[in-house]
Amino acid sequence: MSRNGHPKDLQSALKNISMRADRTIAHLQRILATSSGTDSLLQTLQYTLLVLHTQLSRVRDWKLRLFVLAIARKASTNLLPGESVVATVQSPTNNLDNVIAGSKAMSGMISDFRIFTRLWGLLGIYDWAKSTWDSPPEDRLIRSIVWTQVLAGAGFQWYENLAYLAGKGVLRGERFNARKQSLWWEWSSRFWMVHVALELVRLMRVWQLEAAEDDVDNAEKKGRKVEATNAWRRSTLSNVAWAPITAHYSWEQGMMSDQFVGLFGIVACGIKFRQVWKQTA
Repeated sequence: MSRNGHPKDLQSALKNISMRADRTIAHLQRILATSSGTDSLLQTLQYTLLVLHTQLSRVRDWKLRLFVLAIARKASTNLLPGESVVATVQSPTNNLDNVIAGSKAMSGMISDFRIFTRLWGLLGIYDWAKSTWDSPPEDRLIRSIVWTQVLAGAGFQWYENLAYLAGKGVLRGERFNARKQSLWWEWSSRFWMVHVALELVRLMRVWQLEAAEDDVDNAEKKGRKVEATNAWRRSTLSNVAWAPITAHYSWEQGMMSDQFVGLFGIVACGIKFRQVWKQTA
């Protein structure tokens, strides 16, 4: 608003806010119009909520400690030597508890949805194998890596489907008990870990082959090479961030806290989502 408080200034400000909101909503609609865009957005949100859950849990625990200490100090002034008191008090963090539980539940719900949409992922892996067979990579090492990744992807999807369907009660019987489900989740993550490790090796080989090529003089080719280099860096950083997450889920007890899983996940997913955001701008 201007110094004179002219209503047109307020109307202009509100109009600008509305226009920015419209552009953002339209942008999100373009992202959600594709399955890859939807998955990228949900994946980023899933790990962001996981970090939010861990941070809010720390705040809650800190508030509870302060609350208990305050009660203990007040009680100690009214007790005689040797006396003690047992009391039941209501936690002052009920609203915060609801937010914490809600963020964790939402993160879990997103994860469940994403796993459900991958149930037919073996079809995509078949298509990947077919396209690799029809147009195999020229480099022998990369060709071997890609075929091994196809097998690892099939193993990942097979065990994830088994664990998920058994956990939902679709597959029943002693062969699908809780212990088997836990083991299948671990093996699914191990195949995922193999895929990520192989992808890092493949990227290193791609870099090696690119470095061996002569410098190009053509401006258009230089532009494509710069874009390819940027894509290579994004993919490498993303897979480096995925690596500890795959290792974490490959073992029953895990290797990291939820906070670190969430932080690594934000890095890995955020890189992809940032690129999707740019492409749909």
